[in-house]
Amino acid sequence: MRERVLAVVGAVCLVAVALLVRSAIVGGDDGGGSGGGAGDGRPTVACEPDLAEVCELLARDGVIGADPPTLSLADAAAPPDDVDAWITWDPAPALADFDAGGDGVWAETGLLASGPLRLLGTAPDLDVACGTEPPWTCLQEAAEAGQAIGVGDPTTAEGLARLLPVARTYATDDDPATLDAAGLRALIESPVGGQRDARRMARSLATAPGRLSLVVGPGDVLASEAQSAQGRARALLVASPSPTTRASIVAAGRRSGQTDEIAEAVCDRDTGSMTEVQAILSGVGATTFCEGELATDQLAGFLYQVREKVS
Repeated sequence: MRERVLAVVGAVCLVAVALLVRSAIVGGDDGGGSGGGAGDGRPTVACEPDLAEVCELLARDGVIGADPPTLSLADAAAPPDDVDAWITWDPAPALADFDAGGDGVWAETGLLASGPLRLLGTAPDLDVACGTEPPWTCLQEAAEAGQAIGVGDPTTAEGLARLLPVARTYATDDDPATLDAAGLRALIESPVGGQRDARRMARSLATAPGRLSLVVGPGDVLASEAQSAQGRARALLVASPSPTTRASIVAAGRRSGQTDEIAEAVCDRDTGSMTEVQAILSGVGATTFCEGELATDQLAGFLYQVREKVS
């Protein structure tokens, strides 16, 4: 019962975000407000490319402006003037602000949904260094043993969210000055064909034996591939590394507009449920809604330096 309640709350979250953006960023001005809007009072909300379905659904239902654009981390430091808000992975807005310099671009972010990061592999591959209840540090040993590991593309928001707990094991106290960049880069470069999103890498692990040994990603994404016919044939297992780490989806408004604590506002609003939105979020492994913590400024700064050193 609790899971169904959370699912409904999660479905509400993104709808309410867009309404909040309209009132808090566009300021209820039908002329488009500070960000330009959609020309009819509805905000222009961009989504990370892998979350584009979320924006498309909101636009279809008239909650946000029509034809919502996509916006990747690479372009988020200088977004189009008419973009009022951005739905992405934490802590991408903070990294984009670092890229932009000065006062940055994005306001404080609000948590929409999250899911725990897990590790996928066969029992023999997990046993090489990790076992079924491993610490994240085991991936260093796995890489040194020659295993190909999917940990995320450090140039993308989704990839950095997955990479964070692994990157932290290559440094002391999240100090970028202590980062073993060469070791981490070798791990990132271990898969033939490079890093991809969690879904594609987990599917490759299930369907193309020999290309990958282990994949880091949101637990539900990995579990769905482990439970597929190919995953069962390979006897894939999902392990839970410690310490527990979550990958989160957030919304950020333009810094030039008025901002609020988005997470509190969306969770207090009652706009009705949108089960399709919840299904989309579940598809990328975000199954807990409007609860949890965002990455600290220190972690965002650390991850920024990681990206600069290994990309």
